[in-house]
Amino acid sequence: MNLQEIDIQNLIQISLPYIVNILSGLGVLVIGWIITDILTRKLKFYLVKSLDDTVAVIIANFSWVVLKVVLFVVSLNTLGVETTSLAALIGASGLSIGLALSGSLNNIASVVLILLFKPIEVDDYIDTPNGNGTVKEIGMFMTKLQKPDETFMFIPNSLITGNEITNYSRNKKRRMEFQVGVGYENDIEKVTNLIAKHLKKLDYVIDEDKATIGVVELADSSVTIQCFYYIKAKDYLHALAFI
Repeated sequence: MNLQEIDIQNLIQISLPYIVNILSGLGVLVIGWIITDILTRKLKFYLVKSLDDTVAVIIANFSWVVLKVVLFVVSLNTLGVETTSLAALIGASGLSIGLALSGSLNNIASVVLILLFKPIEVDDYIDTPNGNGTVKEIGMFMTKLQKPDETFMFIPNSLITGNEITNYSRNKKRRMEFQVGVGYENDIEKVTNLIAKHLKKLDYVIDEDKATIGVVELADSSVTIQCFYYIKAKDYLHALAFI
């Protein structure tokens, strides 16, 4: 046996544990990658059945990232790399990124709450501290409102969940009211009958909820008649224009 054969044998003996570790690490990475993809797809499939699609996607994507990070650390550990410091580094990096993106993460958390508890939905007419309008889109970071003047307003989701919001579309009907002054010389009964007859001609007025019409004040020069009636919530802006 010559010196060259001894060197090759020593090299193989020295390299064999490293080769085994590398193959094991790659095997864990490949198999783990396939398994985590299957798990996240299954998770998304079951979440979609019970949650809003957007919430299901957010949770599934977050789970995918977490599983991939864990898989990466486990693969390095299989290779024989000390992962304690790496795990600490990942944790510190995650904290730094979280602090830097706290506003964005807050908006993402808010959209999950919005989609879970549904204080607002698309096509709802809402009033917020920043303005009012019809909800056209609930995005990952912002909610898109169409204002009555046809302009659009984008509100961060955190402001939706962090403030008092009035939702005018949650019920299918809305109560409307108006007052009219009538001279003392007029026949009050004829006026009230005329108002009731006019309301019946409006297609957005709900007939089964009878209008309430009556005198509420005897002023110095006129009698104040007040009318309460119900309309379909979706016709609110249209009805408001004719009061």
